[in-house]
This record gives sequence, C-alpha cells and structure tokens, in this order.
Amino acid sequence: MVTSYWARRSHRLGLALCIGLFVAIALVSMTWTGSYAQSSQVTQARITQILNGNQVYIQNRQAAVNAIANRGQRIHTERSRAELRLNNGAVGRMGRNTALVVGRDCVRVRRGQLLVNGASRGCTNQMVLGVRGTTYVLEVDEADNATITVLEGQVDLILGSPDSANTSASASTSRLKHPGDGPAPLPVIPLSAGVRVTVDAAGQIQNLQALSQPEFTALLTGPLMANYPQPLPGQAQLRQSFQTLYPDAPFPNIPGADTSSLSQPGNCTQIVADYRREVEATVDRNWTPSTPPAPGRWEARLNYTINQNGEVDTVSVTQSSGDLAFDQSATDAVWATSIAPLPSCYGDSTLTINHRFELNYF
Repeated sequence: MVTSYWARRSHRLGLALCIGLFVAIALVSMTWTGSYAQSSQVTQARITQILNGNQVYIQNRQAAVNAIANRGQRIHTERSRAELRLNNGAVGRMGRNTALVVGRDCVRVRRGQLLVNGASRGCTNQMVLGVRGTTYVLEVDEADNATITVLEGQVDLILGSPDSANTSASASTSRLKHPGDGPAPLPVIPLSAGVRVTVDAAGQIQNLQALSQPEFTALLTGPLMANYPQPLPGQAQLRQSFQTLYPDAPFPNIPGADTSSLSQPGNCTQIVADYRREVEATVDRNWTPSTPPAPGRWEARLNYTINQNGEVDTVSVTQSSGDLAFDQSATDAVWATSIAPLPSCYGDSTLTINHRFELNYF
C-alpha cells in the first residue's frame, strides 16, 4: 500500500535524521561562514501582491501594493495574505495572521507563517537560518515555538537569539574565521529538502522529522502558494525537489496559479528578471569559494551566456578578484550548475548574465 510505504520511509528517514542531528551537535561546531556571502542585508520589503481583502499593515497602518517597509518596521496581516519582494531579490509570502520585522541581518517572524524563496535569512527569538538561495517555510505559534520546513535546497539552523552578541556577530557578516579567533563559534545544523524541525521557545530542538508526501503537497496547495497570479520564482526547482523526494508521486496542481502569463509579452520583463535571479541563486548554491590568500573582501565578476535549452555556452571573467583560484572556483560553479530553459516569452536565442561573486574573509 502507498500509505504503508510512506510510513516506512518516514520512519527510516526520521530515524536517520535524528541520529545525524545528534552526531552533528555532539561532534561539529561550525562557524556561520562565507558560504552565505550572497545573502545580502535586508533593508527594505516591498508589498507586491495582496490577496483576500486589504488587511495588511506596516507599522499598524493599512498598506497597499507597492508600499515599502524599511529596516526595523513591522508588517502584519490579519485575514489577508501578502507577497513581499526584499531588496536583496528574495520573495516572501505571508500567511494570514502573520507578523514580521524587517531586520538588517534577517527577517524576524513574530507569529504566523512566512514562505521564503531566495537568499534571505529568516529568524525568530531563539534561532537564525542561514541560506544560500532556497525555499523554506518558517512558522511561529502563539507559544513562540518555531517550525522550519525546507522545501528545496539547504538551510543551516543556528540556535541562539539573533540579538545576542555571538549570534549577531555571526549573522551580520559572511565570513570565515581563523581557529582561535573571537568567541566560540555557534553550532550549525544543516537541514536538507524534505526536513521539518521544531525549536521551542527556550531554543531546544523538540522534533525533527522527514516531511511526508501529503505534508509537502499540503504546503504546495495551501495558502502560501495557492491563487497567486504569478508562479513563485524557482517553482521549477520546487518541482524537481518534490520529484526527487517522492519519485512515485505526481507533482500537485497549485490552485489558481496563472502559468499562462509566462507567455504574455507584457509580463516578460519581470519574468526574465526573476529567471536571472533564480539562475544566480542556483549558481550560488553550487559555489564553494576557494580560501583567499589573505583576509579582506574578495570579489569577482563573471559573464556567462545561456542558450534556449538552459545550457551554458560561454563563461568569462570580466573583473578578476586578483586570485586565480578564487576566479576559477566561481567559473567552476557556473559550469557545474543545471539551469532551467529560458522563459518561453523571451525572444532572443541566448541570455547573458553578469554575476558578482563576493566573499568577506576575515
């Protein structure tokens, strides 16, 4: 039976996850490192869509589409849902009765549900999430318990308040530390796609489990995804993640998603912009920076050309970092990345992306 198959799968995977988690906590103490260099600071959130009425507020004042919340300002919903676009290119979708604060180093969820797509860190009172560009859901209940569900990519869970000195030092900069420098590093717990974990108000992990196929489907067809006029950027990666986790299950139809707009010229500018952002986020996830020869800020710029099938035709370094190994690591990341085909509305046969690879190494 299908039910018994998923029950056995969830049991085995859940046991493996629990064992892996305890091994990670006992043996690994990592620093929040330069792999998050592309997760730039969040200083603004613009409301791009409002669904189910107009009960969306910034600083307790009713807000409309294109209203902007700046750093330190609170956004909350009541019966409505809302989509946000952050200044770093990430997209957030707020469920009903959700409240968050736009922070410098993360988007802090106070209550409710937030879906994040892109390289933007989420946080609560007791933990911070490190991402390279992924899709995850962060939920906080009335008792301040936080649940993280990873739908695609990887999220690194860092236990500790984002307000504490050690946590904020790690979260506010993307850096590699030399052994023995500064305060003791915080433990980092990697969470892969298909994993759900709950952290209680005291910052203790209470539940770690594999996400079942019905649970994943419920998120894809629920209020964080359903009835938005435009598909979520990176929806192709979500489909791939779902099919990898549940190869025998069909990808669900998302209610009300208007995929026909992908071929309408009037929407193509935004569609191509979202495509560029998603490509860069995917490349970032595949980038393992080489260790620079000296502390400092290292940056390389590359141009790469993508054909209609999503294949990379050419890669060139337009601005060298000054370190050949660093430049090569960025080049290798581009060649190693599987990229989706160009949007159907895009009229040219190729698309060139100018990509900045940046690492703060101290």
